[in-house]
Amino acid sequence: MGDWLVRVHFPDGRMLYANYLSGSSVVGPEIYADYIPQGQLDENGYYSPGREREKVDPASLLPSRPDLAVSDPDELILVRVAVDHSEWPALFCQRRNQLLGPMHIGMADCIQREFQLIEQNGKRHLVHFAKEQTACGQNDTGEEIPYKYFEWGGFRDPDPLPPLRDLFEEWNGGQICRTCLLNVLLSYDGAGWEDGNTQPIAVPSGRARGSGWAKRFRDRQAGPLGEVLKLLGTLAAIMVLVVISAAFIGYMFPG
Repeated sequence: MGDWLVRVHFPDGRMLYANYLSGSSVVGPEIYADYIPQGQLDENGYYSPGREREKVDPASLLPSRPDLAVSDPDELILVRVAVDHSEWPALFCQRRNQLLGPMHIGMADCIQREFQLIEQNGKRHLVHFAKEQTACGQNDTGEEIPYKYFEWGGFRDPDPLPPLRDLFEEWNGGQICRTCLLNVLLSYDGAGWEDGNTQPIAVPSGRARGSGWAKRFRDRQAGPLGEVLKLLGTLAAIMVLVVISAAFIGYMFPG
């Protein structure tokens, strides 16, 4: 058992690296820019016990910010994780500069066993069998798509089983609800989803939403100009109040 090399392939053709724990077949979230080739010295100048395997170069660890909120779903990058003879799609968070997962190849199968897939509001959403809401927080009113299955000791439900499906493959397809899939991914604790406990995404507080002019207006409000606008608004409100009061007094006491 040891830490081996994982290659992370990005859509633009670049390739970075990550650690792979062979005993549990789990990939680490940290990203490295380089690796130690087969048979080469490790960072301490020794041949490592696993010198027949390429390993990440610890000195090339890229800075990460796991304390930051996860990027919006549409800002995540779909990458491909390749280790040994296995390969699967995963999500990369640019804000954290880390892999979000799936951290192992069996994640797609876990999701398919635990969740139903429904068509609703023009998107495909995930619903845990113990809940009546989608993983993105909508009420479950959609049409179920053959997806979820259970198989144990020769018992199959349904029979025949639906085809195996990796929803992360559909991340860029426009049909899968990215918020559903991301919430399911982030709430996985290694043992599953107890009672469908899918946590909402923490939206970064500094993210500006809406059109460009709305963003610029909010930015102005946050600076010195915003203070001036607030002062002018207060003065305008006072003037309106004075005019209304004068009109009322003139009405009550004519002449």
